[in-house]
Amino acid sequence: MSRGHRKLTDEQITEILLTTTSDSLASRLYGVSRQAVNNIRTGKSFREIRPDIPRRKLRVKPKDLNISCLKCAHWDQERCSFGFPDPVSEGMQAAEDCAMYQL
Repeated sequence: MSRGHRKLTDEQITEILLTTTSDSLASRLYGVSRQAVNNIRTGKSFREIRPDIPRRKLRVKPKDLNISCLKCAHWDQERCSFGFPDPVSEGMQAAEDCAMYQL
């Protein structure tokens, strides 16, 4: 898993699995994409590293369902009532990784 020439070590992957930071923050801390962090945490990537650590459950969603912060029950006209994500910096698709997302 890399962004440019940066590679994650087994230790960094373990840290990503054990921390409770958001995918966005972890991506900035480790220099990889938010999707890379999500793939690690859901077991799409690096499942052979520390298989004893539980992975995040994959949320199954219909392909035609366009998940967006704007469609979330917690969206309050211009912002998330929880104060995250920042749709300007993360985009409305951040709802795909949000544990608080509800229709």
